[in-house]
Amino acid sequence: MEEVVGLWVAAAAAHGAATEAGDHRTANTRAPVIVAALAELRRRGADAKARVLVLLEHPEPGVQASAAAEALAFAPEPAAEVLAALAEAPNSLVAFTAGHVLREWQRGARQPEPWADDAAPAS
Repeated sequence: MEEVVGLWVAAAAAHGAATEAGDHRTANTRAPVIVAALAELRRRGADAKARVLVLLEHPEPGVQASAAAEALAFAPEPAAEVLAALAEAPNSLVAFTAGHVLREWQRGARQPEPWADDAAPAS
């Protein structure tokens, strides 16, 4: 699982940095890696959920945003708190995206992908 998490973190950090730089081409090259890594983690259940929750406190805003968007599926309160905090950053495209994801989720227009289990994350 560490390899999958590492790929996701690296891709999410690069995506966030490219987004902030206005480099949509680079950001777009990282998106398929993020999607594939998250699909694999969703199949792994509770242990993977725990890893996602840890990443809510990652130092890179792009990683936090990606983790929070994913955690809306199984830990909505802390995920929404992270997205709201990220959305407060001035002059930030990651902040804009975090705010958009949060608003769309709150109005029911964005439904996170389901996970393989309904179990709580491992402690």
